[in-house]
Amino acid sequence: MAGAMTTLAHRVGPAAGGAIACMFVACAACSPRYLPPPATPSRSVPSVSLPPTPPPPGHGRAVIDVLDGPADVEVAVGERRYGDSAAAPAGRWLCRAPCVVDLSNGSHELLLRLEIDGTEYLDSGVVEVGPVPVVYRRAMRLEHRPSPWPFAIVLGLSAGAFYTAIDAFTSDRLGVGATGGVVSLAIGTGLLGLSVYLGVRAIPEIREGREAQYPL
Repeated sequence: MAGAMTTLAHRVGPAAGGAIACMFVACAACSPRYLPPPATPSRSVPSVSLPPTPPPPGHGRAVIDVLDGPADVEVAVGERRYGDSAAAPAGRWLCRAPCVVDLSNGSHELLLRLEIDGTEYLDSGVVEVGPVPVVYRRAMRLEHRPSPWPFAIVLGLSAGAFYTAIDAFTSDRLGVGATGGVVSLAIGTGLLGLSVYLGVRAIPEIREGREAQYPL
């Protein structure tokens, strides 16, 4: 009996360790899952109040709308650096979409910030401003990155259960015996299955954005 348990331990150990290592590496290096992009925004005009006066000289008017919900809108005015990381646009507050803004004629990068169920999403787009008022509508790029910690914790617990089982089948230093080893093996297998589910749930999801611009 002891010989059989030892043989089982020698077979289970490398297999379980290899499976756990492969799962950890696969989850850490997995590519994001790209969701189908939204449809191009329809050419409709949001319900906003237009100012009674025309834009200042050299400026144009734009109606800005975000299809995913009310979003904070800034216009990029330069670059702001965070330590040694790449430069990020610095923004000047414009409005909360849907809204109407007057900007100098030309191309302007808009910085969009949206909150859905407590999660903040950031995106950007370019609006072309000229003598003719325009409508700019965007379905934002949404990137959801779940926390990997539940997966990592359950995977670690699974590894601990497998170690307990192998130790029980070989030396029984932990004093759990063969029965405890079988129980630990069952627990480790169950936790490994749960970690597979959590690993799939931890894969980032990205939905690219779509925009449309047309005369008001």
